[in-house]
This record gives sequence, structure tokens and C-alpha cells, in this order.
Amino acid sequence: MIKIAVVSYNNEAPADPVSAVFGPEPATMGRNVENFLALPDPKHFVSRTQANIWSTGSRHFIHNLSLANPVSINGKEIVAETDVEFHAGDQIQVGLYVLRADAVDLAAEEQASEVASETLAPAAQVQAETAPEAQSDELKTNTQAEAPSASPAVTRLSTGKEVPAAQPPQFLLRPEVVASQGDAAGTDNKSVAQAETAVADAQPVQAGAAKPEVAKAASAPATATTNATANANELMQAFLQGAGLQQLNLASGLTVELMETLGKFMATSVQGAMEELSQRALLKREVKAEVTMVVLRENNPLKFFPDSKTVLTQMLRKKMPGFMAPAEAMEDAFFDIRTHQMGVAAGTRAVTDAILKTLQPSHVEAQLGTPGLMDQINPGRRKAAMWDQFNVLYEGIASGKKDEFQAMFGKEFLLAYEKEVEKAESNR
Repeated sequence: MIKIAVVSYNNEAPADPVSAVFGPEPATMGRNVENFLALPDPKHFVSRTQANIWSTGSRHFIHNLSLANPVSINGKEIVAETDVEFHAGDQIQVGLYVLRADAVDLAAEEQASEVASETLAPAAQVQAETAPEAQSDELKTNTQAEAPSASPAVTRLSTGKEVPAAQPPQFLLRPEVVASQGDAAGTDNKSVAQAETAVADAQPVQAGAAKPEVAKAASAPATATTNATANANELMQAFLQGAGLQQLNLASGLTVELMETLGKFMATSVQGAMEELSQRALLKREVKAEVTMVVLRENNPLKFFPDSKTVLTQMLRKKMPGFMAPAEAMEDAFFDIRTHQMGVAAGTRAVTDAILKTLQPSHVEAQLGTPGLMDQINPGRRKAAMWDQFNVLYEGIASGKKDEFQAMFGKEFLLAYEKEVEKAESNR
């Protein structure tokens, strides 16, 4: 068996795990909800029925059913309508989805399913026995019939078995589905609370039992305050260590104002870095320099996500496969900004030198050709012609269009820029 898990959609990691386990019988994945692994995609980069997936145990296969939308394994597009073998650990890309193939321990999955069933059964029985309407046989039957709907979501197995799993991420669900799940969760929590209250009321009260409970309740706030203070001190020390300020003592500690300031500081830093990287990318496109490419791992989120909020969301969550850690991403971004600035300075010097060379008197005179007889008789005539040629060159540079300027001096800028960047990369 093989498990296919969603790593990200449109460069955003799911809030909760989304996966399906495929067995020997081919099962489909695609955009429609009827698929064994449903991959909702409003942009339609995923076909309604995209591919078949199955596993013989030791070997795993995928068959792309769509001629319109490709499927890639580890960055290489597979041939459509052909059985292609893949392995555990491979990365599968379908449209904006990045999926990962994981090996499955069947014994562990079955054990988890059995434990879940044994755990959920008593809770359903308590709800049925303690509910007020349980006195009616008809209502009791209805309660038992509806009990399975209160169970959590499951990871699907192609063998027909179900094991507990988290709900799909809300950004992949329709609003009405999210709302219905919230209503169902509220109903279930209310039923469980009623059951616990009924059981508590049925327990006999022993004399003398109230005093220990009161003492325990009285000591709880003091214990909670002590733990909260200790946790706050640990968090402050961790922050100071991360900032390289271990010797600094902030008497105010962790306050709401401090946390808000740190949040604004982080958001401003990320936004500023992204704007600088955006300008860097724009200039590199204009001079036709080598641009950043998407790779299977060590991608910088500041270069690929569209805005700072998405970047911060990705950084503050658990690390996504294929992307740098937050500190590493910021260091890489500022290194690229520094090298870009040095490259621009080098390119500007190269363009300035090229312009001065173009306007150099010897270069202007060379464009006039060999002096004629009249130039030898009247040297002033030669100088006047040189001045006229200088004016022509100057006007061409000063009033030249962007494309013309790029054609004249773009090569010098690009060579100097890339040379400076390569030098910085080698000394990194």
C-alpha cells in the first residue's frame, strides 16, 4: 500500500493533513469529490478525474488519465495514458498541488482503526443512555443509527477500511461544508457535555469529600500563575537568545505591547525584503540576467509567495518540505539583496565607462575616417566635423529609447553585474 499526502496547494501548506491510502485496486484522484482522493481546484489545473493510482505492495504505479493536465514526478512530466512506477518519498505535482508518496505500515493502520472503534463506541453508548429522549424505544433506535455520523473524519483506504484522520484544510473546502462541520462539532460537544453532567449527577456524594476539592480548587490559581510566570521567563530567554541579546534584561517581560511590536517588526522586515527582491527580479528580467528557478528543495518563500502575509503564515507554521527555514530564508534574502546592490554598482560603472569611451575624442575622430586633402589644407574643417559627430553621438545616447540604450550598453552592464554576483557567491 502507498499513501499519497498533500504537501501544499498554490504554495500554501494545508492546516490539517489530507491524504489517501491506495491498495492493489486502482483508485482515482482528481478535482471531483467522487474521486478516492479529491483535489478541489477552482482554477481547473486538475482534471475531474486526473489519474489512477494503485500499489502491489512492493511496487506503486500511477496512470495519468488526462491529456489536458500533466502529472510530474520529482519535477519530470510523465507520459499520459501510460503506467508509470513511482516510489515512497517521491514528490508528485498535479496543477497547483504538490503531493508526497509515503510508505504505509498496514498493521499499524489496522490497529489504529480498531483502537478508534473501541474508543468511540462507549461515548456513543453513554450519549444514547443518558439523553432525555432515550426513554423512547423509537428515539433510542434513531440515536444509535445516527451515532456513526459523530465520529471524526477518516483517512481513506482503498481496501475499504477507515482509520482516523484530520479534516481536510479549510482552504480546500466550500464555505457551506465548513459551516456544516462547525454546526456538527457544536452539537457533538453539547451532547458530550450533557452526558458527562448526567453521569456526575448519578454518582453518590460521600461525606467529607468536599473539603479536599475546595482546597485543590483554591491552590489551582496559584499553581497556574507560577507555571505561567515560568513559561513567560522561558519564552523571553528563548527570544533574547535568538536575537543574540542573552545579556539584556527586560524588566517588563513578555507583554502585549512587546509581542505586538515584535509582530509589526517581523511583518515590516519581511515586506521590505520582499519589495527589494521584487525590484531585483525586475531588473534581472530587463537586462536578461539569470533569474531564480523553482527547485525541489531549499526554495526561499520570500521569492515565491505573492505577499508578506502568506510568507509569514508559512514561516510561523511547521516547516514545509522544499522550503528554507525562516532564519535561513531571511539570511538568503538579504545576501541576495547585498549582492544585487554590488552587481548594480559594478554594472553602472561599466556602462559609464562605455559611454565615456563612445564620446572619447579619438573614438569620434576614428568614425570620420582618414583625413582628406582639404582637411590637411584646413585643419579647422576637420575639427568642425569632429564636433558635429560628437553632437550626433551625444544626441543618440541622451534621447535614445530604452531598447536602443539596452542594445548599446546592456551587454556591458550584464557582464559586470554577473561577474560581481559570481564573485560574491564564491566568497559566501
